[in-house]
Amino acid sequence: MGAEAQAMLHAAVREGTPLNALFPTPSPQDREGCRQMQIAADRYYAETLLDAVKKTKGNLETLHLGTTTVHVATPENIRLGDCVLIDLYGGALVFGGGDCCRGSARVDAERHGMICYGIDHRMPPDHPYLFTNA
Repeated sequence: MGAEAQAMLHAAVREGTPLNALFPTPSPQDREGCRQMQIAADRYYAETLLDAVKKTKGNLETLHLGTTTVHVATPENIRLGDCVLIDLYGGALVFGGGDCCRGSARVDAERHGMICYGIDHRMPPDHPYLFTNA
């Protein structure tokens, strides 16, 4: 594993605990608690992506396709023009939407030299498809 990858993994851990595990986890029925957890996690993701996003030079377009929002990031220099990246972003399908999704698409497009479609999917608690008791 390269030094850059090792640095990213080390930055995601504090005192042996993954930083994501430090956010209090509310019950699925606590919609306000879920929103507060999302806000805290998204703040962390945005801070983590900020420097990388500032270095991107490509274009970003946001499309609204029915009920779906897609961020289309095109790098300044396309190295792989015969394929695209579909970014469902990290966050276990409950974190990382909005600004984080846009930033992730931009960074991935730049990193891989191809157009990236960042799917800003719906998330709980407003769309509780993952919660069986919601």
